[in-house]
Amino acid sequence: MSSTPGEPGRGLELQEGTSMYHAMHRPLATLAAAVAALAALSACDTLDATAPDAPVATVEVTAPSQSLAVGDTVRLVAVAWGSGGVPLSGRTFAWNSTDTLRAVVDATGLVRARSAGPVVIRASTGGRSGQAQLQVTPPPSPPAPTPVLALMTPSEVLERSGDLQLAVGGSGFRAGSRVLWNEIPLVTTRVSDSVLTAVVPAALTGHPQQVSVTVETVQPWPHTARPRSAARTLQVRPRPLASLDVTLAANYLFVGQALEYQVRVRNDLGEVVPPPSFQWNVGNAAVLDMDWMGQLRAKTPGQTSVRFQVGGLFSDVHLTVGYAPFRDLIVEARPLGVSELFVLSMDSPLGQRARFDRILPVGTRSAEPAVNRAGTRIAFSGTADDGSVNIWTVNMDGSGLVRLTSDALRADQPAWSPDGTRIAFRSFRSGTPRIWVMNADGSNPVPLLNPDWAPAPMNETPVWSPDGTRVVFSRSHSIHGGAQSLMSVRVNGGLPATSIEEVIHVPGHDALRPTWHPDADVLAFELRNRTTGVTQVMMASPTTGQLLHPLFPPSPGAERPALLGQGWIAVIAPRGLGGSTVPTLRIQQYNGTGVALPIPAEVGRIVGAMLALQ
Repeated sequence: MSSTPGEPGRGLELQEGTSMYHAMHRPLATLAAAVAALAALSACDTLDATAPDAPVATVEVTAPSQSLAVGDTVRLVAVAWGSGGVPLSGRTFAWNSTDTLRAVVDATGLVRARSAGPVVIRASTGGRSGQAQLQVTPPPSPPAPTPVLALMTPSEVLERSGDLQLAVGGSGFRAGSRVLWNEIPLVTTRVSDSVLTAVVPAALTGHPQQVSVTVETVQPWPHTARPRSAARTLQVRPRPLASLDVTLAANYLFVGQALEYQVRVRNDLGEVVPPPSFQWNVGNAAVLDMDWMGQLRAKTPGQTSVRFQVGGLFSDVHLTVGYAPFRDLIVEARPLGVSELFVLSMDSPLGQRARFDRILPVGTRSAEPAVNRAGTRIAFSGTADDGSVNIWTVNMDGSGLVRLTSDALRADQPAWSPDGTRIAFRSFRSGTPRIWVMNADGSNPVPLLNPDWAPAPMNETPVWSPDGTRVVFSRSHSIHGGAQSLMSVRVNGGLPATSIEEVIHVPGHDALRPTWHPDADVLAFELRNRTTGVTQVMMASPTTGQLLHPLFPPSPGAERPALLGQGWIAVIAPRGLGGSTVPTLRIQQYNGTGVALPIPAEVGRIVGAMLALQ
């Protein structure tokens, strides 16, 4: 290393290529570069965004709508952005369309749509570009004309005729035209500008009516109005009537009783239809005539016919009017959900229904009534407040209430002897239900049979013979597979009796609730099928055991028979007039001639036995 003395300001001079030169030069060069970079960054931070040389980072293109129709225009907006997220102003953009057959764009970004389909519009500046996706739609259709409905076939149709093919003619029908049936749109086919066909579902012609038919055109967007034709009228007519049937609640009326009937009309398809207005004509107005309430009511005993007429159809019925074979009946009913006793009186004034009167206070739980032959006292099974069921008696007017038994378990089903001095009943006092007999005041209770002789799991519903020498009751037998038969015990030789006789047994059935004719050797009883459970009322001889005949007409489900004398019987029929599920009190002769008594709603459901007051 050498130096030249005497030259101020000049230090050591390094020669290129020496090791010291390189060792000192590299750090200095690096520092210079860093300083230059910082200067450059400082210059950038202070650069104006409007400077024409500011670099473009991205271009953004926006459209006020992504869709436009053919022929419409829309102006797009392009914005250039710097690298720092700063918008750059004063930039000129170059615009172009990717498909000029669908849309063109001018130098200002105004796009004009030419044909339907998608198209991309781009804007470029500073080496960068952005784009917008547009959808060109077809031009809107002109509004549809108002359709004109000039004719329609058919103009009328029968109800319930299945699906209906409807054709309408007119003008101005378009692809969006449809037929309306009372404002309900139908599946419509456009045959031409002047013909439409439509299918009317069978459900819309299910009943007679007058229908308004119109044609409506649903227009394409953007039209919202739906032009509609003037309406035409189509008639759905009722099917022709084919038959008229009249059913009487009974073909026998008591004097003062109203005739109850059901008119049933069928159309040509055999369907029951609501009957239109009808007329009647009574053959003998002295026997049956219209009362002030418009009801046909029995006036005097005799026979008459009544002709019912609907249009050109008619039906004749025949009936007999007579006096009631009894004055009063004792009826067990459930107006409040518990059994109560009523007196059914038939001596009410002419023009009124039979009268029902409570015997005991409202809600007194009383059932299974039996009336003595004198008609002065009623025996019944009553439920006390403690829940015990025992035998009670009461006067006809509800006075003189007396409790005859005090069984801890149960005593029920009382039956008066013909002379009114004794009462047979069922008792559970020995554990097994057995028939007992006591005096009318409740004293001296004795079993009908020796408890240790011929035991059976069930003994119930006793009834006395008219001469008071026998008691018939229902009893189960192991030899019959548990089926119940009617048994007879003679009581004129002292009690307990020592002999018992089977008088009625029907294989596969239970014989229940016997009732003895007051003046003849005839029993009526329930016969229940052990397989189906269906009951019917039968007549039989208690002496020979021969089944005489079933109650006529056959009435499956009839129960609780009560023989009233003079050839009359009372039963509970399971169904009323017209298939009603409400049981009906039916009083009839053995041959079927009888009366179904209307039961007031306040009496409720009749469920119990009925016995005539002699």
